[in-house]
Amino acid sequence: MVRVVENTAGKTRDLPIASRLKQILSFAASVAGIDEVRVESGGQCAIGTCSKRVGSTRHDLGNAADLDLIKNGRVLKFTDSNDLPLFEAFVEAAASFGATGIGGDVGYMGPTRIHVGFGSRATWGGNAGRGAAPSWLENAATKGWNNPLSFPNPQNGSSLFSVNVRSGLNLRSGPSQSFKIIRTLSLGTILTIQGFDGADQEWAQVDLEGDGVIDAMYSEHF
Repeated sequence: MVRVVENTAGKTRDLPIASRLKQILSFAASVAGIDEVRVESGGQCAIGTCSKRVGSTRHDLGNAADLDLIKNGRVLKFTDSNDLPLFEAFVEAAASFGATGIGGDVGYMGPTRIHVGFGSRATWGGNAGRGAAPSWLENAATKGWNNPLSFPNPQNGSSLFSVNVRSGLNLRSGPSQSFKIIRTLSLGTILTIQGFDGADQEWAQVDLEGDGVIDAMYSEHF
């Protein structure tokens, strides 16, 4: 798998990206022949739970990343005709594997950076991301969505699984006890675990809606 580097320390969106998204980025990079995916803007707390956040909810709980693509030690540019096919292949593969929100344009985040994540299916671009996506990006994403690929199981052998919870389990908006409790579950609630987060991988990433998007987290110690 291709390395995904989260270069987000000290930035507003400095929470880790979701494990499923990280896997999609890695597999898409492998398909496209990219050496490294460098995340420059990652996850943030859920809306209404803290003030250290910016923009829409797409980045909430690590469900999106703004990223650069690296090959041969160089940051690629989609404005470069030699680099563009690599971006097209990466976007198509990411969409095939399950990314649903993809944006990029010179007037949005510059010629190197694109947004890849979950949420409602859409592409975008223009100044500040308020316009239509460039044709290359829209075409690549659409091709990927029209030709979905089975998402590979993680290489460590783990996979999605469900748990039957005890009464009073608290779900939080991020991977520590300092994050706000956003829901308390009742006995018998079924949770789908997407992966794990935190310094010791002790925080489970929870999908409550069955849509593959991380909605909350809880400590596996509880």
